[in-house]
Amino acid sequence: TGDPARAVVRAAEGLARQPNFDPLYWAMVAAQTALGQPDEARRHVGLLLANSPGATVASIRNGQPRRKPERIEPFLLALAGAGLPEGDA
Repeated sequence: TGDPARAVVRAAEGLARQPNFDPLYWAMVAAQTALGQPDEARRHVGLLLANSPGATVASIRNGQPRRKPERIEPFLLALAGAGLPEGDA
């Protein structure tokens, strides 16, 4: 929605209900990155990796629909910047 503060709140609410739903971590990391909270973004990448140890930027990219790849790119950039391994393309 373009409101990263609201996205943090909504992602936190979602994670409280569904802590194993990886896209909520993607949203949290992207929002925290947009808000200039790199330590929190890195912390959530750590939680994502604890939940899904094999997660990489490449695995997330490869798991997304090919119709509109531009939709996932901001998330992938934030995840990579916060320390998610790149993986194999």
